[in-house]
Amino acid sequence: MVSSIIVEARNQKSANLAIASWLDQAERELAEHRANARERNQPPPDLLRETLNP
Repeated sequence: MVSSIIVEARNQKSANLAIASWLDQAERELAEHRANARERNQPPPDLLRETLNP
């Protein structure tokens, strides 16, 4: 009985570590995607300069 609880706890720990790893990877990919989207949505440098200094 106790050994099966220990095995279950180890399995749960392994599953939690895997999920945490997947979540970290997804967060990195989302941050990269957002950065790329910001870069794509920025106006060209000359347009930006004209907008800031009319």
